[in-house]
Amino acid sequence: MATAEAKIASLQQSVATTQGQLSESQRNAQALQSKLDDTAKQMVTAQQQLTQTAQTVKGLQETISDTAKQLDTAKAQLATLQTKLDDTAKQLVTAQQQLAQSAQTVKSLQGTINDTAKQLDASKAQLATAQADLTVLKTPPLTPSDPVVTKGSFGAKQRISVPIELQAFEQVQGELFAGGYDLTFYIQDPSGALVRDFGTVVQTNFQFTAQIPGRYTLFFANPDARCCIAYTLRYTVYHK
Repeated sequence: MATAEAKIASLQQSVATTQGQLSESQRNAQALQSKLDDTAKQMVTAQQQLTQTAQTVKGLQETISDTAKQLDTAKAQLATLQTKLDDTAKQLVTAQQQLAQSAQTVKSLQGTINDTAKQLDASKAQLATAQADLTVLKTPPLTPSDPVVTKGSFGAKQRISVPIELQAFEQVQGELFAGGYDLTFYIQDPSGALVRDFGTVVQTNFQFTAQIPGRYTLFFANPDARCCIAYTLRYTVYHK
C-alpha cells in the first residue's frame, strides 16, 4: 500500500514537473510565435521595400537606357559637327590662300594702276602743252591798247570792281599798288567763276587770258576798318 502511494506521489510529481515544462514550452512557443510574427511583418515590409527598390531600379535602368540613347545621339551629332568643322577649316585654309593670291593680284593691279596713272598724268601734261601750243597757233597776233590807269582810295570795308570787256583769247596785263596797305584782290570771268585769287597783297603784277568772251571783273577791297587807303591800278588790254 505504501509502495503504491509512493509511486502515485512520484507520478504526480512527474506530472507536475511535466506540466511545468509544458507551461514553459508554451511560453517559449508564444515568445517564438511573437518573434515569428514580428519577423513575418519585417519580411512583408522588406518585401515591399524590395518591390519599391525593384521599381526604382527599373526606373533607373530606363533612365540609363534613355541617357545612353541620348548619349549616342549626342555622339553622332558631335561627329557631324566635327566633320563640318573639319570642312570649314579646309574652306578657311582655301579662302586664306585665295585671299593671299587676291592680295598679290591687287598689289600687282595697284602697281599697274599707279603706272597707268603716271602715264595718264604725263599724257595730260602733253595734251595740255599741245592745247596751249594749238591755242597760240590759232590766236592771231594781239594789239596792245593804251594803258588804263585808275587811282583812288578805299573807305573802311569798301570793295571796288573794274569791268573789262574781252573776246576769247584776248589778254590783260597789269599791276596793282595799295600804297603800303593790304588789299584783297581776285578776278572773275563772265560766268562768275574765279579766274584767280591773289589773296591779300600790297603790290602785285597780274596777267590772264580770256577763255570765253564777255565781261571780266577785277575785284579789290579794303579788308579792315582802316579808312582812306590809296591805290593805283594800271593795266593794258591786248586785243585781236
